[in-house]
Amino acid sequence: MFTEEENNKCLEEIFKEIYSNNQTLDEFENIKEEIPKCISAEISEASASIFEELKSDVQNKLELWRATDDTFKQRLNGVWKQPFDLLELLVLISLEAGSTYNKEMRPLSAQKKDFVFEALTRLHARSCLISREILHLMKGGYASAALSRWRTLHEIVVVGYFIKKYGNDVAERYLLHQAIESCKAMRQYQKHAEKLGYAPHSEEEIENTRKARDNLIKRFGKSFGNQYGWAAGVLKINSIKFSNLEKEIGFEHMRPYYKLGSHSIHAESKGFFFDIGLPEGKKDIMMAGPSNMGLADPGNLMAISLYQITTLLLLLEPTINSLTCTQTMQLMIDEIGEKLLEVHEYTKSQMNENLKEDMRYKNQNGSVDNG
Repeated sequence: MFTEEENNKCLEEIFKEIYSNNQTLDEFENIKEEIPKCISAEISEASASIFEELKSDVQNKLELWRATDDTFKQRLNGVWKQPFDLLELLVLISLEAGSTYNKEMRPLSAQKKDFVFEALTRLHARSCLISREILHLMKGGYASAALSRWRTLHEIVVVGYFIKKYGNDVAERYLLHQAIESCKAMRQYQKHAEKLGYAPHSEEEIENTRKARDNLIKRFGKSFGNQYGWAAGVLKINSIKFSNLEKEIGFEHMRPYYKLGSHSIHAESKGFFFDIGLPEGKKDIMMAGPSNMGLADPGNLMAISLYQITTLLLLLEPTINSLTCTQTMQLMIDEIGEKLLEVHEYTKSQMNENLKEDMRYKNQNGSVDNG
């Protein structure tokens, strides 16, 4: 759609032509003011007409789009079938093992007020959910999105290891810290509710949330009110970053992958020029859809992280079944890594061949500028 400024510029050219024919601009000033309004009205009418036409033909429009997408997914899932099946099986085993362990151990955990158990069972359940999301994205060909979800899975693993290392007091603080986050979220909501068109919270709701926060800060100290404040009593740092947690449990070596998973989340320009779904060296391609490339890293990282959090939970109170399960998962991890690498190398070689073929075709047709 043309802007008002563009409309006026066009009109100025028209009136200059009129003026060159010995007519005065004053005679047409009123017309000049009305024409942009007419143009705007025409554009609005045309837009509404096009929208109605699109809606009337929506099935035909989407049928080709969906057919193309389905064909791509079938081809991708055919190529990646072995590692995809193993990853799905790993998630299923982890989910079933965690569910069984929770049912068996929860009565004793409740009796002991075992906050570590409570925190880890919840972290494990969320890890299973995120792992399924990652696998779903991989099956769709969205490698960068899958890696960005692994980033969250990694955060869960780090938090889980930190809680396991420092025990029940830290676990309780972690679980209670949601009241701090709730208070922050409520404050933001209250500030913008009217502009967003939502009803604000009542004064009673705000006061109850604030009291819950204040009581916790009074109990655990001022630093508890900060981000990751539940870990402040151990780290003795007022302003804690996630990297502090990583370092404390010896996971800082994963930071390069963590950073890699950040490129597609944020709006920094790095994300324009680097995407794990792109062929190597192809920065000129702008990713706007799925790809069959780059799926090995998110798949392998997901498998390792899910294994870590599952093992962390199942070995709180080791049993023959839990030990057998974790050993089985370890064997699966090794094979998953091998199969992912095999398919990655295959897709990489296929892509290189396709690129070479495209280049040969362009050279034969004289469409490549060698100057």
